[in-house]
Amino acid sequence: MRVYAHRRVVLCGVTALQVMGVALPTGLEDWDSCHVMVARGDYRPRRRGVVVHQCRGQPVSWRVIYDLPVVDPVNCWMSLRGASLAQMIEVGDGLIRRQKPLVTLEHVASVVAVSRSRGVALARRALSWMRSQTDSLMETRSRLLLIGAGFPCPQVNPEVYCPDARRTYHLDLGYLTERVAVEYDGAVHVQSSQQMEIDAHRRGDLQEAGWLIFTVTRRELAAPATIIRQVRQALESRRLPGTAPPRPPRGWRHLVEPRLC
Repeated sequence: MRVYAHRRVVLCGVTALQVMGVALPTGLEDWDSCHVMVARGDYRPRRRGVVVHQCRGQPVSWRVIYDLPVVDPVNCWMSLRGASLAQMIEVGDGLIRRQKPLVTLEHVASVVAVSRSRGVALARRALSWMRSQTDSLMETRSRLLLIGAGFPCPQVNPEVYCPDARRTYHLDLGYLTERVAVEYDGAVHVQSSQQMEIDAHRRGDLQEAGWLIFTVTRRELAAPATIIRQVRQALESRRLPGTAPPRPPRGWRHLVEPRLC
């Protein structure tokens, strides 16, 4: 970007999202190209590996990160090409994550409401499924797996108080009425003995408080039949006698797609 310091050139799309630290599904990553935005009819960089996008008027820098000007993350999200609905939700959740969120859900909605970009129709569909306070792309993928299997949408990162331990914990995904939790365990949880001890202690406290906890790994996401069966049995066993099972959210079948996992 120093080469274009005297020009109005701003990072956009996938490149800007990667600079902002937004986790992307593997199929959407692009570390070989640099996507930049310039004004239509203005100077167009011609360098190997540089992908140029044009906009009406001068491109607006939302923020400067590591001395690199980037476009508004919502516009970068809407410009993703080839993304499925599930992938748009995964990336969208990353914009409004629990730790150091880039924007709020309200900001996303306001930008989508006035946008005329090519990706706005898919963005509108994804918006209704997005949830703030997530911690990882795989946590979002686990939530979509449950919804796509016909379960109600679980609460994201709810606080749970364990009276015996006098501790409050955050669950990845929780069905509070039934006290059923689903949590994603990545490599970090098995590569550190200290983290494994912390997880075991936490799990013990939650189980004493009456919680059933199911762990999802990358393997379960690839072949989810077992975890879906276990969660379904747990929810059914903890449903109050005479009560009807909660209905899945409207439109949930749209999340049943091969690229979900």
